[in-house]
Amino acid sequence: MPLIKEACVENETQIDTAVKTKANRIELCSRLDFGGLTPSIDLINYVIAKKIPVVVMIRVNDKYNATWWEYRKMLTQIRKLRNLQIEGFIFGLLDKKGFIDYKRNKKLVKTCRDKQKIFHMAFDEFANWREAIDKLTVIGFNRILTKGGKDIAEKNLKQLRDIYEYARGKLEIVAGGKVNDDNYMKIANSTGIQQFHGRNLGMK
Repeated sequence: MPLIKEACVENETQIDTAVKTKANRIELCSRLDFGGLTPSIDLINYVIAKKIPVVVMIRVNDKYNATWWEYRKMLTQIRKLRNLQIEGFIFGLLDKKGFIDYKRNKKLVKTCRDKQKIFHMAFDEFANWREAIDKLTVIGFNRILTKGGKDIAEKNLKQLRDIYEYARGKLEIVAGGKVNDDNYMKIANSTGIQQFHGRNLGMK
């Protein structure tokens, strides 16, 4: 599998830069200052017209949990967007105790239908990441975005390698967390990971 550089973007200018510099994929968000929220339909249509693979963030607050109304809004957003020419959705919910919200995530995954389902960096909240990988596999996620722990990816190389090896054959692993064009090859060579994500990745 060739290395994939996924540019995390939030506006038309950043989309244009990612296309120009030949990023392999875009993660489209709004409000990256909040960790990324669901982007507007206009921005989604803008990136679709660029003919570049794109995954869309589904998130309605700056937390990893959601009220009942916020959860219903996430379901509605997926239903409105799932027939568009996008590769998948990135989302994830924890319950009030900080564990994977099995029931809500299962419903969100089912609502995505045939689109890719990516669990975002809420994954890095779990000390027992092996158990988290097993649960996310059962729920139906295809991919996990992770820093490999609480620090940035470049400082978590051993754990990223362990995560990648454990998830092999279950889930794809995408390394994020201050990943850029200057360090992604170091991370690749140290961990075996082949997919990378960052705001400054594939943008020059």
